[in-house]
Amino acid sequence: MAVAGAFAGVLMLFIPIKIPLIWLSAFYSICIMRLIYNYFNPVKEVTDQNVKKISLMLILFSIMSGMTWGALGLILPIAENSVIMLCTSLILCGMALAPLATLSIYSPVYIGFSIPLLLPLAIKCFYLGGDVFTTVGIICLIFLCPSLLHSFFVQESYLRSFRLEFENISLIEILREETLNAELARKEAVANNLAKSKFLAAASHDLRQPLHAMVFFVDALNEYAETPEIKNIVFKIGQTSQALRELLDSLLDISKIEAGILVPEYVHIDLNSLLRDIHSEYLLYAEQKNIFFEILTIEKYIYSDQHMVGRILRNLISNALRYTDSGYVRVTCFETKKGLCIEVSDSGTGIPEDEKEKIFDEFYQIDNPERDRTKGIGLGLSIVKGLCDLLMLQINLSDSPAGGTCFLVEFPLGNKNKIIKAKKIEVLNFTVKSNIFIIDDDEDSRDAMNGLIVKWGYNTKVFEGIDDCLSYLKTTNDSPEIILTDYRLRNNITGVELIEEIYNYCGFHIPAVIITGDTDQKRLKEAERSGHSLLHKPLQPAKLRSILSYLVKNS
Repeated sequence: MAVAGAFAGVLMLFIPIKIPLIWLSAFYSICIMRLIYNYFNPVKEVTDQNVKKISLMLILFSIMSGMTWGALGLILPIAENSVIMLCTSLILCGMALAPLATLSIYSPVYIGFSIPLLLPLAIKCFYLGGDVFTTVGIICLIFLCPSLLHSFFVQESYLRSFRLEFENISLIEILREETLNAELARKEAVANNLAKSKFLAAASHDLRQPLHAMVFFVDALNEYAETPEIKNIVFKIGQTSQALRELLDSLLDISKIEAGILVPEYVHIDLNSLLRDIHSEYLLYAEQKNIFFEILTIEKYIYSDQHMVGRILRNLISNALRYTDSGYVRVTCFETKKGLCIEVSDSGTGIPEDEKEKIFDEFYQIDNPERDRTKGIGLGLSIVKGLCDLLMLQINLSDSPAGGTCFLVEFPLGNKNKIIKAKKIEVLNFTVKSNIFIIDDDEDSRDAMNGLIVKWGYNTKVFEGIDDCLSYLKTTNDSPEIILTDYRLRNNITGVELIEEIYNYCGFHIPAVIITGDTDQKRLKEAERSGHSLLHKPLQPAKLRSILSYLVKNS
């Protein structure tokens, strides 16, 4: 509207005022008509019902506006005044170009505006004839045709953008739905995993209690076995209980990794010494299977958690020996720019390509549908993966040259001069008979531990729970020198709480050992945070004897 008023003012300088005023009145009348129509017919939303009406009205007003501007080419005296001709052609070409981007969203609107805008001027120029007018007419047509073609391209570009936007909205909706389904599946998986962990914790505890007692009974029975036949039977019972203990220990390791209570204790490790110990452990088993087992050591040192590194290597080696029927199992070491790589390779059955991602899953085994106990229970490699993640180590799996498997783990280098030699724990000759309180609500475990500990030369007092323990303390002047308690006692009392009660009554600190058969993550964390020595059922008698000797020596 401002451009129309300014152009009309310029025309008044060259032609009679009457002509610009009539044209300007017509132009403003059309503008007022559009405002009135929009006021009485507001478009709040474009729907299938009103889209045709809206489109027709847009085209109609565009045609009316284009005709108003195009009328200038007919009514103005361009033949008599070259200035008017130049201004008119420039203004009309500019008016055709200005709304190209906006009106071309719907190209019929731009066509309805631009054709009646420029075509009248072009026709009049061709009618007047002459080189100048013919050139101006051709320029108008040349300007009009590309503009119309460009309008189609602009419309197609907008349509493509709209399609992409709607497709994106559709994809977002699909993604939102899939995300929701994935979240529901994740929650269900977490719930199932929690239920599994609770089941394992309960089952493990209930199994560990009698197994813990059996280990001590077997050790005590071995002391009384006289004939070779009885000794052999006791030996086989011990082997069976040891196999069961190893299976339960694997469950415990998984629970401890998941619970996050394993904290690496980084030390500098003599790799040769560690590998020599491991080689001696598995050499007999390899010879029994007629497998060539070798460890090619290297005079290097690594920096990591010694217990965890040992468990990683032992699991990899035992897994290789278990699944190799003939040929070799070889451990090699080589230095890289980042550290030291340890490679465990074999000539066994190998792992199919589609199974390689699954072998680190818990309880997953290849080709063991009958659940042969000699092939393990499918936790060895999952423990390896968990420990590697905990130590921030990368474990790689590939095929060995002999068609078997090859596991490779890279460790950071250590320093020989910073190796700390382990202190040897001595078993005392019991000239001093220390007083030990044994608290366990399981009668078999209580009796088994008591019988063996008494045989080792200690004085013991045995209690079922906190009440009879405190009653004994209140009625005697006796006090314990070492407390040995189960973690889960009756009436929801824990070993940690019992120890605190005894501390409070006696008024001084007493060395304590907590023995637990739990694999429940929450309970393991609580026991770990207590700061007391923590042992896990089923407990090896030799380990308990070493712990007691250490506590007596340092108390």
